[in-house]
Parts: sequence; C-alpha cells; structure tokens
Amino acid sequence: MGSGATADWRATLALAAEPRLRRVVAMGLGLSIALIVIFYGLVIGAQTGLPREEQLFPVASGERLTLADLVSVESFLFLLGVSILMMVPVASVFSWLFLDDVADAADRIEGGLPPARHLGRWDAFVANVNFFGVLAAVNILALIYLYPRIGYWTPVAFWLLNGVILGKEYLQLVLVRRMPQGQARREWWRNLVPATACGTIFAIALTVPLVNVAAPVLGALAFARLGNRVFRARA
Repeated sequence: MGSGATADWRATLALAAEPRLRRVVAMGLGLSIALIVIFYGLVIGAQTGLPREEQLFPVASGERLTLADLVSVESFLFLLGVSILMMVPVASVFSWLFLDDVADAADRIEGGLPPARHLGRWDAFVANVNFFGVLAAVNILALIYLYPRIGYWTPVAFWLLNGVILGKEYLQLVLVRRMPQGQARREWWRNLVPATACGTIFAIALTVPLVNVAAPVLGALAFARLGNRVFRARA
C-alpha cells in the first residue's frame, strides 16, 4: 500500500524543487500561511475584551488584547496548535482555490498529456463545499463516537479517516479534468489503496507543525502525479 504512495511523495519533493514550479510552490505556501493567519486572527479577535481566565485560548496578558500579545511566545505556540487543527480544512479550501494551477504546472513538467478541462469557479466551489462538508461531518462524528473509545489509537484513526477522504476528493478532482465525473469516481474505486495511502501521508503531513504549511501544495502535486499515472494507465 505504502510503497507507491511513498514513491509519489519522494518524486513530489523532487518536483517541488524544479525551477519551473517555484512560483506555484511559493504561491501555494503563501496561500496556506494566509489561511492559517486569517483563522488565527478571527479566533484571537473574538476574545478581545475578555478577561484572561475567560479566554478559550488564553494568550492576552490583560483585559485587552495587545500587539505584544499577538507576537508573544504563547501566541506563537497557539498559532502552531491552530495550524494542526486547521490544516485539514485548509487543504479543502486549497483544492478549490489552487489545485488546477498546481496540476497544470505538473502537467507541463511531465508532458505527454492531452489538454485538461478546468472546472468553472461555481462548479469548483460546489465540489469544495461538498468536500468540506464530508470532512467536517466525519471528523465531528469521529470526535464524538470514535476517538473517546480508542485512546492512543486516535491519531492513527484520524490519519486513516482523513486519508480516505483526502484521497477520494483530491484524486477525483485531478481526474475529472480529463474524464467525466462518473468515470473519475470509478477510477478512484479501482485505485482505492494507492489513493488512500497517498491521502494518509498527506493527512500526517498536515498535522506536523511547520511542515503542514507546505503540505497542501505538496499534496496537490502528489495527487497530480497519481492522477496522471491513473489516466495514462486507462488511456
């Protein structure tokens, strides 16, 4: 299960260093950082005016949130924690905003593929809302009914559950650029094991602080490679 996915991710790291991809990779990193910071700002801003003991995430040193609080060590540690919680949803938003750009760049590097069809912004938005809804529902249900019962196995279950979802959605989003939606869904079923393995590595990377900032763009590249390999095998 893991060998092909591991090879895809090793090749992705090499591909990310390709000079022709530096602009796309840099933009992907910037988008990931911006999404984390936006969420961080919303959560911290919502606490403004609350006494420290009433704050959900106590980073303010007094009754009011100050600039010093925002750049404190506590605040930085909180931001790292937020990145762990937020990166799976960030990966969902990333797929809507940037997956086509990453896949197009990978196509130019690999070559030998027919022109891809881009989803319209509205169709991509609807697909992303569905993706985000599935992610949220599965993780909320697991948080309530599964994780409290499995103790130390919780991280493994989290990675596998999200690996299945990320594998399904990212692979289908790549494949639907060159085939109908129904065929893309069937190809995901045929390639369930490599898609899940690739998605699980993606999910693990999303939960590692600092590494997770680069994970969305690297995950998109990994699935672009996997999708192109699946397409060539069926062509």
